[in-house]
Amino acid sequence: MIAARHHVYYWTGLAIGLTWLSTMLVDPDETIFLGYFLGMLSAHATMAATWSALGPGHILWRIPLSLAWVFMLLLAVAVNIAIHNGPSNGVSVVGVWMFVQWILMQMPMWMISAGMGFHLRFREDVDAPAVLGSTATEQTLRFGIRDLLITMAILGVLLGICRLLVSAVSLPGMRELPIFIFLGVAGVVMTFPLVVASLMQRYALAGVAMALLFMAGATFGELMTSEMIGGPGPDIEDFISINVASAFGVLVIAGVVRLNGYSLRKSPRPTFAPVARDSTADSDPVG
Repeated sequence: MIAARHHVYYWTGLAIGLTWLSTMLVDPDETIFLGYFLGMLSAHATMAATWSALGPGHILWRIPLSLAWVFMLLLAVAVNIAIHNGPSNGVSVVGVWMFVQWILMQMPMWMISAGMGFHLRFREDVDAPAVLGSTATEQTLRFGIRDLLITMAILGVLLGICRLLVSAVSLPGMRELPIFIFLGVAGVVMTFPLVVASLMQRYALAGVAMALLFMAGATFGELMTSEMIGGPGPDIEDFISINVASAFGVLVIAGVVRLNGYSLRKSPRPTFAPVARDSTADSDPVG
């Protein structure tokens, strides 16, 4: 019998397979289909990076399998281009974009994992008492709404700084480069709060709602930056369709993870409950 903690791999694999098939077959000529095509690729690059940093599973095989996850989707892109006569450089362009996003997403995820000690923990591991003389509630710490709000505030400031820097850059003959740099950074900034919110152990629905509002505001920030830079670039319909599809892809994978018993938790260092002193030991000897 398959252990309950391993069910997540099978259901996540099914979701990845369905995404692979749909990404391979969809014709990205229309705005809505292009949004689905790029948005799902972005979402899965984000979730592959999340799994690489937060688990579950051993790190020695998480990282290579996470890269294989991205490579498999890139293969679907190659098949899609062959079927629909896409641009000859499409695989290389999309491949660079996906791997850059995968690498960039590693940075905040490893800050949560290595720096703050949060990991995806199975419910039975969380519910079991961690140390002698203590309860699970006392020994486990949650990533909560307060942490999410602080994260979004920091990311909002970083997004604004990035917008100002990109709009100030002027490269002769390469006017489209700054907008793509900004879009790559913005993609990470927007999906990171949604991933963390959807994996919180408590108040996940409230966290997801706040992350989606943050994502909506960042979408209009993308459009304004694109207009400030000028030159060729996506329209508001493209931004919306890509970000909606990206949010959908993140929520599907995160939902599968949660339904299979995993959430974002950590445990402090083991401690032992104080032992009551024997009052007779301190009393003076009789006689």
